[in-house]
Amino acid sequence: MIHRAFFLLLGTLAAFLLLSGCSKEDGKAQTQEAPPPLKVETITVKKMRIPIWLRYTAMTKASSEQEIRARVSGRLQKRFFKDGQIVKKGQKLFLIEQEQYKNALDAALAQKARDEASLRLAKANVERYKPLADEGLAPRAKVEEYESQFSGYEAAIKADEAKIAEAKRNLGYTIIKAPITGKISARYVDVGNLVGYDGPTLLTKIVRIDPLYVYFSPSESDYAMIMHYASKKKLDVIADVASSNERIKRERLYGYVDFTNNSVD
Repeated sequence: MIHRAFFLLLGTLAAFLLLSGCSKEDGKAQTQEAPPPLKVETITVKKMRIPIWLRYTAMTKASSEQEIRARVSGRLQKRFFKDGQIVKKGQKLFLIEQEQYKNALDAALAQKARDEASLRLAKANVERYKPLADEGLAPRAKVEEYESQFSGYEAAIKADEAKIAEAKRNLGYTIIKAPITGKISARYVDVGNLVGYDGPTLLTKIVRIDPLYVYFSPSESDYAMIMHYASKKKLDVIADVASSNERIKRERLYGYVDFTNNSVD
């Protein structure tokens, strides 16, 4: 009985040691074959100012549109542009016949020359007769007559100068020039036609598209936000001109806000 129990206990201890040895070796194997750490992407968050963009449906309009009209009457003699071209400010566009206006200027100049000659004669008469009248050798009425003539010719010369200025102005109106730089429309009157007799005849139009105005209407809340976060006086604007044809790509236009209305709807 005693020997059997001892052998049984010894066998159990050997089995326990054997099992313990196997467990340690498995643990070493698991430690050597551990997977590598995972690769991860990192993002650094920092505080910064970013712009706030608001989108609106807008309407474009030329910054200037000028009607070119005949300010004097006459026959349209020449045209100096091609329909639809870009013209510069001060460029000649039309010529109206000038003969009658040159004649009017010449007549006004001649009238002034006659009045100036009469003025010199009246002045000489006053200077000649006044000493005689002072000495009682000539009637005082004669001196007064020459003095009146002198004053009348002075007034006549001023009227002549006004007529000369008007004649020069009308002669200048016969050459019609572009008031602005821009794209000109087709002519409305052909060379050889009479213009200006029934009022200022419309001859053509010029529009200036650079700069271009873009009108848009933010809401009241948007306007308050714009004013609150505005960082400069002239806010940036990017205009995308829409097109119904997807194959047509329009260039973006860049500008700034230069006007705000005095009321909010």
